[in-house]
Amino acid sequence: MAKYFKGVATLIFLIFALFSSLFVLKQIQVWQKRAEEGPLEVSFEATPQEQIKRVWTNYAQGGEESVLMLKPAEKEIKKLQPEFIRIDHLFDFYEILKKDAQGNLVFDFSHLDQRVEEIKSLGATPFLSLSYFPRLISPDPSKFPDSLAEWQILIEKTIQRYSGKAEKNLAGVYYEVWNEPDLFGRMTPETYFSLYQSSVLASDNCRNCNAFKIGGPAITTLKVQSPWMDSFLNMVSQKQTRLDFISWHSYQVDPLKMTAEVEGLKNLSSYLRLATNPELIVSEWGSVPEVSPLHDSYFDASHTIAAVAAVKNSVDKLFAFELKDGPSPEKKQFWGRWGLLTHEGTGLTAKPRYFAFIYLNKLLQYRLNTLSLSPDTWAIGSTDGKAAFSFVISRTDKSTRGRPVKLKLIKPPAGSYKANIYSLDPSHNPLFSSPVEVSFSGGSLIVGFPSLHEGVYLIEIAVTPP
Repeated sequence: MAKYFKGVATLIFLIFALFSSLFVLKQIQVWQKRAEEGPLEVSFEATPQEQIKRVWTNYAQGGEESVLMLKPAEKEIKKLQPEFIRIDHLFDFYEILKKDAQGNLVFDFSHLDQRVEEIKSLGATPFLSLSYFPRLISPDPSKFPDSLAEWQILIEKTIQRYSGKAEKNLAGVYYEVWNEPDLFGRMTPETYFSLYQSSVLASDNCRNCNAFKIGGPAITTLKVQSPWMDSFLNMVSQKQTRLDFISWHSYQVDPLKMTAEVEGLKNLSSYLRLATNPELIVSEWGSVPEVSPLHDSYFDASHTIAAVAAVKNSVDKLFAFELKDGPSPEKKQFWGRWGLLTHEGTGLTAKPRYFAFIYLNKLLQYRLNTLSLSPDTWAIGSTDGKAAFSFVISRTDKSTRGRPVKLKLIKPPAGSYKANIYSLDPSHNPLFSSPVEVSFSGGSLIVGFPSLHEGVYLIEIAVTPP
């Protein structure tokens, strides 16, 4: 009988435990639902901090076509206010290097000149990726030649052409040696360094030249402890080779991985031993390196804000890849290419990511400290140092629900404020603003507004005139 009662007691206990677990699970689901339906909160101090380094105002255009690709989108690109525009395929696209009947080297820059002028007409400075091998140097654009003698002459002539005061007379051009040497050519750090050092020696021969910068290596990715980069920088240090900037490419869905790349580089012993302080440049960046529907979507827009918010001032330049899609073989307008703009052959149209950069350009001079931020929400706050404020907020959370956002500015200057919002999501025109209510609580200014999945929002707040 004792065993019977013991068994019954055990059964009752198990039933009770089961119902208790179900109750707790139900409560967790309720709490999760309430959290999802509750407002996303973002708060900032109103006190201006350091100046915002506008690292995002640089763009790359890949080798989609050898024609003037950017000219058809001139009006749209100018609105991005580009500082630098990067192009590659200089030597395998534009037939610069030739030989005359006697076998002497002849240089024809006329085609590349058109591309450089195209960049200048957009108000930008050229950032020239010195790639790939022309046919007269190697039968394959990425196959390393037996000798770099002709390459060295080619680099000397190229730099003289664009930085020479007696020729194109351009100031501040960046020359990046090669493009993704770990991929195109499968170069070891030692092989690449021989190419890099040869190029630097060629640059030293430039006479009566404007100031320019030369650097690299533009590798495909930068792991936190990168043996490739570490080896290259060790050789630069040992040989005391000029290195004005260190460049690499970064395609990371998680924006924090880009910041980890930067920190990893700065902690390399080879970096710490460098005699100079080279610029840090991500000469291509985006969400994923593959052709993907993400590049045509609002995801890439929200990701752009998240990445810029995460990186802050830790690098000197970011080059968004790329400005414009190449032509679709299947005549599709949207086909997952990386461009901020579709190709004019199927209708030139700005994608969501394009407007993310338009919003970033509306940030003001000084950064604001972020005090709190809901998970998977990214924000950049700015001020003119007086009583005008601008915020860009993006949602990267997995939830597809609409969510209210509560933006709080702690102790702004006294005055009566008004606010406007621009919304980059499927329900709004991203270039039209609408007023949004401003309220005060405990001396803090509060703006509330609805948001959609992967939306980006620009909020501009200013004191109303008396």
